[in-house]
Amino acid sequence: MKFKFIDLFAGVGGFRMALQNLDGHCVFSSEWNQHAKETYFQNYGEYPEGDITLNETKAKIPESFDILCGGFPCQAFSIAGNQKGFNETRGTLFFEIADIAKKHQPKVVFLENVKNLVSHDSGKTFDVIINTLKQLGYAVYFQVLNSMTHANVPQNRERIFIVAFNEALIPNHAEFQFPEAIPLTKTIHDFLETEKVDQKYYYQPDHKYYPALDTAIQSTDTVFQWRRKYVRENKSNVCPTLTANMGAGGHNVPLIRDAFGIRKLTPKECFAFQGYPVNQMVFPEKMANSALYMQAGNSVTMPLIQRIGEQILEVLIKNLKKGSVMDIQKEKHNYLAMLVAEDAITQEQCSNLSLYNGGNYFHSEFLASSRVDCINWGWSAWLKAKTQAVPEGFVLVQKELPETIAETMALERVSKPFGETDPVWVEITEKVYKDRLLSKKWELWRDYKAMIEAQEQGQ
Repeated sequence: MKFKFIDLFAGVGGFRMALQNLDGHCVFSSEWNQHAKETYFQNYGEYPEGDITLNETKAKIPESFDILCGGFPCQAFSIAGNQKGFNETRGTLFFEIADIAKKHQPKVVFLENVKNLVSHDSGKTFDVIINTLKQLGYAVYFQVLNSMTHANVPQNRERIFIVAFNEALIPNHAEFQFPEAIPLTKTIHDFLETEKVDQKYYYQPDHKYYPALDTAIQSTDTVFQWRRKYVRENKSNVCPTLTANMGAGGHNVPLIRDAFGIRKLTPKECFAFQGYPVNQMVFPEKMANSALYMQAGNSVTMPLIQRIGEQILEVLIKNLKKGSVMDIQKEKHNYLAMLVAEDAITQEQCSNLSLYNGGNYFHSEFLASSRVDCINWGWSAWLKAKTQAVPEGFVLVQKELPETIAETMALERVSKPFGETDPVWVEITEKVYKDRLLSKKWELWRDYKAMIEAQEQGQ
């Protein structure tokens, strides 16, 4: 299934890589860190836009897309960030996400953050986030998942994932489930360099901490952490949680003993422990290791994002099927079997079109290949009464001059039930489909009618 998404707080593009692997198309990205933007450019051929709090940046977001995704800044909520939450500017960036979701009404909001977000301020911070999404019309699902149990990546990395479905556009979302745990079949050696790395990563015997490290780090099957005063062994034989503060000092980078000595993980290895295909990635040649370590620690575990994305797409696909013309409705007059949006109608043919489907008007300004994405909750105002039957086989067109529509679309007949300036019902005919729209959709509509008639004859 092809879909469009925007990549907010993009970092080096973990969300983008995962969703592109699922046939998604990124139509907008933003990231403020210049080093991360450079790495992003090296791998995707474009620089993300800058500060998402600026109106001129948000103005570049396309009107229509399917998924808003992002690992919004976590330092304000993490233990490493002193847990300041919404009192810190980076914490309030969630509300930029909310504003964008409110304006553009994507089908899905897909977010990632640190596990501590759930418990921050006794859960009040998380409640604000969830309730904000609900107030915007989204059904919210969330779960804490670990990379080593849900992505087959040996890193002990717990994160909270939030998936929110636009209930107006994706009403059948109850079957959504986060991916189940899978066996961890990969070991740290699947992610470590097999040859000797650059000498700068090795601790030398004359280093003041070398004796302590040499005593503590004996195993070659374990990733260790240097905690200033002691060395912590990760007995689960996985990499400890990679954090952004790896870029703040060498002691924060996990350590291993290989055949050549005791050394830090390289930036490339850190990205590997985030599930990136590092042999396919391009890293800026002159970028400082501190910047690359920070980018790896700030990133998402890419395969886990992809697994969650697969679950999201299952819901979207099922909703497409349920919203198709082959979906039988209990009340025939409450169903307009016409899905125009994606392929054929142009802005010149009809600048503002509304479709009726089971109680709501779907409306959008049409461009070629656009989708009908926005809901008009004031739909009852369009009809004389909520109980008024919708003419079967008609499409509702809002235009002051119905004759112009008829002329532009070459329609055979225009019905004017509510007056010249009211919305008008335009009959769906084979001529309209074959001349202006898609013949395939005419066939679907024809088959739908035949199915209804067969059911009625059988009663």
